[in-house]
Amino acid sequence: MIPLDNRPRHPRVMDVFALVRHYYESPGNGAGGALHIVLDDGNLSLGHLLFAREQAAAARDELGVEIADLLAAMPMAARVRVLTLQRSLPPAHPSERRTKRAKTIKPFDREAAKSLPLDAEVF
Repeated sequence: MIPLDNRPRHPRVMDVFALVRHYYESPGNGAGGALHIVLDDGNLSLGHLLFAREQAAAARDELGVEIADLLAAMPMAARVRVLTLQRSLPPAHPSERRTKRAKTIKPFDREAAKSLPLDAEVF
């Protein structure tokens, strides 16, 4: 049995979450920055993390590299917890907040649909 003091330690979820939150608050990172495929798309496999880390390194994004390294050192369940926490909050940067717009939805008109030719473009 490994003594308690010598067990390998993983980064703490709340510590990594705080860094991710700070990352989103940085200008230009509202959509996940260089870590977009991980943070926004939820691709948490080691391969995706390494790819995102390379993207962050190429962009000279030190915080992005650090976050990718920390997430890679965490078990998958902890990575999921970090993203779940991040997604449960409103957008961090004011420029990334979306305004709600009223949508006008027209009811489906069966008679008008019947008059369309079968090869009509609907998009």
